Amino acid sequence: MREVLALIAEGTLDLPVTEVGALAQAPDHHDALAEGRGSGKYVVRPGA
Repeated sequence: MREVLALIAEGTLDLPVTEVGALAQAPDHHDALAEGRGSGKYVVRPGA
């Protein structure tokens, strides 16, 4: 885990984000991932 965090801190590891949204959007994001839509992460922002 420390190695991964170090790569992120160095900017060596790229973690693309497809979309940031509210918890209410989580079912849509789950469906998108299951269907292979989007090439990055779907992030849930608390209070969004």
